[in-house]
Amino acid sequence: MESILSDEENSLIPSEGKNELCLAGDQLTSGYLNNPEKNKGSFFVLNENSTSRRFCRTGDISIIDEDGDFMYCGRKDNQVKIQGLRIDLGEIEHHVRNFTKVTNVFAVPVEKKSGGLQIYLFIENVIGNYKEINEYLKTKIPHYMLLANITSISNLPLNSNGKIDRKSLIKIAANLEE
Repeated sequence: MESILSDEENSLIPSEGKNELCLAGDQLTSGYLNNPEKNKGSFFVLNENSTSRRFCRTGDISIIDEDGDFMYCGRKDNQVKIQGLRIDLGEIEHHVRNFTKVTNVFAVPVEKKSGGLQIYLFIENVIGNYKEINEYLKTKIPHYMLLANITSISNLPLNSNGKIDRKSLIKIAANLEE
């Protein structure tokens, strides 16, 4: 298995800075079944020194240290791992938006006091029976993706770019955990 760091243009990146980890080798899958759009975004061919190699984007942001080791820095997307299973928080948000018809819905991972992660959901200005949301989610997602908590929030925190500040939501959720 070969590992490199790549930018959005599928160019090999020198060891300075954070970029996406990409993998190539015999173990690499042939792609996603019946999903050419996802394949186009996930796989690319790098031609170098008369050799073509097919790489897969992992979504993991990494750096290479002085010894040539890859150091994990985080995810490019909103995926987290809970009990060794990869969860896309956007999928949970999508299902809640469809059910509630509320646009401002954000799922965040929160460290439990006992260790491990759980998922908290913030929904803007919705007071009501959250049990119905969880019951609906049980029909759409696996049990390990279900929510530990749903909280209505009147004003979602924004970062300096005017986007939802997920780090602030994680802090709010951590306080709810206490």
